[in-house]
Amino acid sequence: MAETADVRLARVARAQYGAFTREQARDSGLSRGTIDARLRSGQWRLLHLRVYCAAAVCDRPETRALAGLLFCGAGAAFSHLTAARLHGISLRVVDPRVWLSVPAARVVARRPDLVVTRSRRLLGWVESTRGQPVTTLPRTILDLAQVLDEPELSGVLYDVVRREPTIVDRALAAAEGMGGRAGIATLRRVAASFDPAYESAAEARAGGAFAEAGILLTSQVEVWDGWRLVARLDFADEDLLLDVEIDGDRSHGTPAAQIRDRRRDRELRRLGWTVLRFPAADTHTRLRGIVAEVAEHQRALRAHRRPAR
Repeated sequence: MAETADVRLARVARAQYGAFTREQARDSGLSRGTIDARLRSGQWRLLHLRVYCAAAVCDRPETRALAGLLFCGAGAAFSHLTAARLHGISLRVVDPRVWLSVPAARVVARRPDLVVTRSRRLLGWVESTRGQPVTTLPRTILDLAQVLDEPELSGVLYDVVRREPTIVDRALAAAEGMGGRAGIATLRRVAASFDPAYESAAEARAGGAFAEAGILLTSQVEVWDGWRLVARLDFADEDLLLDVEIDGDRSHGTPAAQIRDRRRDRELRRLGWTVLRFPAADTHTRLRGIVAEVAEHQRALRAHRRPAR
């Protein structure tokens, strides 16, 4: 049986999360009159100029993103905040807009739900991620340096370096190849303060605050029970057997992670450790409070160990 125009168009739209262009509808075999009639009747919705979706398609972020990509045309790629999310980078910034980069010669009409940057240096800096054109990870970090503040950019580096240990050097190398680009100075400052001894920006903030307060803690301490590794501690006072944990939502926020943490803490307490846990967000809002609580626990543990007279 011959394939109909609607079936052909549906196949194209499925690959684009429901979005399609006027040209794709025409290439599928639908006439101009049919296209216009479906728009007038409400059977199709207009997403951008010459970009549509069926009225029954849910308003999903993926559909809006692909509609923006189609609107920008050939050679466009997801970049900045949208590319970061496609690379699996955790961001505190909430921005529902779709971020894209296009070749410098391309002029794209402004849309309130799109942020489009024109770039002379896209060739060689775009890869396929989750089936979509996305700026490479080093290029994405360099782009983020233009739009994020230094604490947020630092969090990005700590988030990515766990998966890509060489990403800081690769991002700096990308910066060197983009002379004069905005954000390079910011990236260099953040990279200079990056400390691989920590696993997150929140840990780095806490570690700096502990050191400034004169609290002596060692980071990334391994606790073994015979031949078995029980835990790797964020910060530890090994003399007092005090464990200080800075818990990020990504690593500790799921029910499975919380069950794992409780089991780990029971094991540590069995071995004589005191465990303190603080949400990573507290390093932004009450860092002094964290320092005060840790200092108070150290004093209490020392007093408990002091022999009675």
